[in-house]
Amino acid sequence: GLTAETDKEKKEACPNCPPSGRMAEQQMKEHERMGQPSGRKAPHREMSMSPLDFKDTLNLTSEQIEKLKPIETDYRKALIKKEADVRVAEVELAGMLDDRKLDVGAIKKKIRDIGDMKTDMMTYRVDVLLKLREILGEEQYRKYRALLKERMEQLGDSMRMHEMGGMMH
Repeated sequence: GLTAETDKEKKEACPNCPPSGRMAEQQMKEHERMGQPSGRKAPHREMSMSPLDFKDTLNLTSEQIEKLKPIETDYRKALIKKEADVRVAEVELAGMLDDRKLDVGAIKKKIRDIGDMKTDMMTYRVDVLLKLREILGEEQYRKYRALLKERMEQLGDSMRMHEMGGMMH
C-alpha cells in the first residue's frame, strides 16, 4: 500500500539512517533543512552550488544572471548523465565481481573506464568553473569560491553524521 511505498522512499532517501520512527522524522527534517525534497535517493549530492544561489551575496547583475542560467541548466543536466553513467558502470563492475568466472582483464578495464568517467566529470566541473570565473570577475569569483568551500564543509559534516548512523540529527 501507500504506507509501504512511503517507508521505502524514506529508506532510499538515506540508507544509513533508520527508516522509521523519530529518527526518520529527524532525517527528513535534516534533508529539508538542506533544501532537499525528503524522498530523493541522494539528497546530499543534490545541494546546489550554483552562483545563482548566492546572487545577493555576490551582488550579481541582471546580465550576469542571464549568462549564468543556461550554464547552470547545462551543468545540471550533464552532471546527472555523467553521475548516472558512473553508477551504472559501478553496478556492472559489482556484477562482474559476483560472476562465477572472473574475467580479471574485463574487471580491470571496467575500473579504468570508471576512473576515466570520474576524470571526465572533474574536468567538466573545472571547465564550468573557468566559464563562471569569466562571467563573475575576480572579486565575485573569489567570494564565490569561499562560499563554495564553506558549503562543501557543511556538506561534509552532514555526510559524516549520516555515516555515523544518523545519530546526530
